[in-house]
Amino acid sequence: SRSIARLAEVRLEELEARRIVEGLDAADRHAIELLDRRRRHLEKLEQTLADSDRTQEALEAERAKRLATLDDARAAHGEAVVAALAELEKDEPYAFQHERSMEVASQAEHAAQQAALRMAEREKKGRPYESSKLFTYLWRRRYGTPEYDAGNLARALDGWVAKLCDYDRARLDYAMLLEIPERLQAHADGLADEAQTELDELGKLQADAFLDAGIPKLADAVETLERELRDDEARLEAEERRQGELLVERAAFDTGDDRYTHEARKVLRQNLEREPVHTLRADALRTPATADDAIVAEIASNRDDAKALREESRLLGKRQE
Repeated sequence: SRSIARLAEVRLEELEARRIVEGLDAADRHAIELLDRRRRHLEKLEQTLADSDRTQEALEAERAKRLATLDDARAAHGEAVVAALAELEKDEPYAFQHERSMEVASQAEHAAQQAALRMAEREKKGRPYESSKLFTYLWRRRYGTPEYDAGNLARALDGWVAKLCDYDRARLDYAMLLEIPERLQAHADGLADEAQTELDELGKLQADAFLDAGIPKLADAVETLERELRDDEARLEAEERRQGELLVERAAFDTGDDRYTHEARKVLRQNLEREPVHTLRADALRTPATADDAIVAEIASNRDDAKALREESRLLGKRQE
């Protein structure tokens, strides 16, 4: 009942404050043992939280030191790259290769644009040819080319159709319309391959210069420090999450919502429910608190009322029989 729960709470507070030293029963001693275990666990928890604070301080210091080292490494890498590029600009073979690479790349870009324009023009100008059923019929049969193969009658009929649509002139125009974009695209592809070759050669010259200047080693050092910094941050985040979980646990202790307090309340409540009223009164008199006296009086009244109701129910049942 609520009264028993309130009485158990008051008794638990008195036991925890060590204000009850006489008349302790097994339930009281069990509750005291749970409270002692709670205290030891809380002390250990506080120590763990303090250790976590120190660990985070150390990790943060290590991270700051690593970050400063990384900034220096990045600056050294950047300065070395700038210096190497400045030296390359003075190198005649590199300057020649750079100019050659840019020239071929520009030519390749222009050729690709021209091929695209011709392709669009081909689609536009090819529609009248492709919309003519007579022309497309002869075109598919490869009429007028060495690939054309037909008997005498078919040749005669196809020749008549060719005159109707002026096929000979149209075939040459349409073939040229198809061929020019393909040639331009092939030319653009060839220039693109050449430009890539020139750029590869330029990159090789730059890579050799960077190697001589020790830039790859500086880049590796930066990459290593960046990886180590990520590891530092991961460890720090993991410790912060761990401390967050510990703080949640401590908050439960602060509000009395921990497992030890729950178990102690349960033990006392179950014991108080079995105790007769005179024992509850005697236990209440041994405590300096006054709240438990009032609660015991309330429990006694409730039990008397319950007893009277049971007796009344018995009499009513007997009368009903």
